[in-house]
Amino acid sequence: MTNTTSQYTLRDRVRGMLIGSAIGDALGAPVEFWDRAEIAKVFRGEVEMRASDRPAEAEGIWLADAPSGTTTDDTRWKRVLIDALGRAPSLTGRGWCAHLMKLDRAMHDGGPDRAQALVGAHDSPSLPMDWLEEWLRVARAYLAGDPGRYARATALFYGGDLACAGMMYSPVLGALHAGDPAAAYQHATELGVFDMGFARDISALTAAMTARACVAGASLGDVLGVIGGESAIDPEGFAQCRLLGRIAADLVAKAREIVEGAWGASPDDPDAQTRQAYDALDRLKRHIGFHAGEIHLVNLSAMLFSDGDFESAMRFVVNYGRDNDTTAAVTGAILGAMHGADALPQRWVAPVLEQNRAMGMDLVALADALAGLAVCG
Repeated sequence: MTNTTSQYTLRDRVRGMLIGSAIGDALGAPVEFWDRAEIAKVFRGEVEMRASDRPAEAEGIWLADAPSGTTTDDTRWKRVLIDALGRAPSLTGRGWCAHLMKLDRAMHDGGPDRAQALVGAHDSPSLPMDWLEEWLRVARAYLAGDPGRYARATALFYGGDLACAGMMYSPVLGALHAGDPAAAYQHATELGVFDMGFARDISALTAAMTARACVAGASLGDVLGVIGGESAIDPEGFAQCRLLGRIAADLVAKAREIVEGAWGASPDDPDAQTRQAYDALDRLKRHIGFHAGEIHLVNLSAMLFSDGDFESAMRFVVNYGRDNDTTAAVTGAILGAMHGADALPQRWVAPVLEQNRAMGMDLVALADALAGLAVCG
């Protein structure tokens, strides 16, 4: 992009992706995996930034009793990938694994202060090390070039289920390839080292949706169009798979069914519509809340139910529960890119920027660095 308006639009969309994702992360983190009835007591059907009384944990908030706006690994992973892309914009799977290995060594060798500078504020130096442990087992196997070892490592990754690993960082690749969903998909597939089966397709589609959302004037239909229909991105041929076809695309149809069913059952009662949609999602939930298929379905349902409205989508996802910080981070990244940072609710933007800056992550600077690397389609 060469003219001033286009450069401004790109920067706004990239900021929207990163800040929108962090907003979703921070909204969901204090009530992650809570029972829905408990969430309802806190938010009463709405959603707001609130402090967390959760203990510090490796995959979650690293600061016990954290202030509102505090984020989790869903934001940290985006920071780590932006750092890696800053060194190599055409980052490969091997380069990504090597970057994580170097990051781990730097934290071990440099001590707590160095770890904090590299990945953000924490209550204990063991938290960053524990956070990377599962990932490093896969990274080492991948770099070893031993297919059997790599297959075993991925089969054991977070218990061997189809975890949402790549979904946490793939929106960054969508912003990197703004306007080029196919390139975003391919790059996310290359870096989907930690994804198994159709989880890799979902992660890559998350990048592709974000890339499409970064285009000025993109509609929700445009964004969802990368999954199915004439503009679908499917270089791996998932749609041609025997028996099951493309699971990610089937989940779009299921999300539409859920939303249209909820709207039709209670056309004049938004609260009843929400309950109906939640009940339908409950019937389809997976064994684990961070299953890529479940997060994909909840994300799609939220975007359709809200007709692409950022606040309404956040309300839907966070109040639904399950792995609601990760799902809200994915939904927030896509819709944040579609609307741009300037359109995000300031009452949510301000605490997220302030608290992440205090934690050592300047989201605006990170987004602008990413926008400077962007290869626009």
